[in-house]
Amino acid sequence: KPFMIYLSFAGFILILCSYFLAVSLSSYYNSQAKELMLKNKYQASNALFLKAQILAPRMDNPFFSHADLLRRGAGKLLRVKKFKQANSLLVLAHINLDKAEKLNPLRPQTHHIRGLIYQKKQPEKAKTEFKKALKLDPRFLFSRIRLAKQLHKENQLKAAIEVLYKGVDYNYPVNKIMLEYMTVFARYSREAGVESFALHLEANIKKFIHENRKN
Repeated sequence: KPFMIYLSFAGFILILCSYFLAVSLSSYYNSQAKELMLKNKYQASNALFLKAQILAPRMDNPFFSHADLLRRGAGKLLRVKKFKQANSLLVLAHINLDKAEKLNPLRPQTHHIRGLIYQKKQPEKAKTEFKKALKLDPRFLFSRIRLAKQLHKENQLKAAIEVLYKGVDYNYPVNKIMLEYMTVFARYSREAGVESFALHLEANIKKFIHENRKN
């Protein structure tokens, strides 16, 4: 009957609107939570991440972002020797990362955050995770820089430079992480005795900074 068709259509539209509203609110809460996390307001950030997860349980972003918050919180607790509490947060971080990876196995951020957790005590696992992130997205500079720094820390300068060099073929927006990539690359190049390339990178860094200020 026409009445039932209209009613069904209206119900379908209502469901769609509810879904998109929930997703939009989840994205908003997730964004606000990240800002609070960077300001070290961990409790407020944690509450918003949980809201984001409840509103959109099929989205991976709130889960791996929440894992990063838990990682940071664990780091603070470890510095004051609250090992039990720190370990509890790390367990929760891994649970969130597992959920995020299950929801979207193609996201490099999940492996990167896992690598950050492993970096201090399990460097081999950390390097494996950074490599997985780069395999998913070679333009993901966060993992490229971390992997290179870890190799450099292990006195593998040549390997570190090779990791950085593999990122040269890609285009990046001029931002803080790109400038850090070029700065690290210049420093390691000079250390390896390739002064001309180091100077070339430093000239580009100055150029990008000048243009950014001008804009």
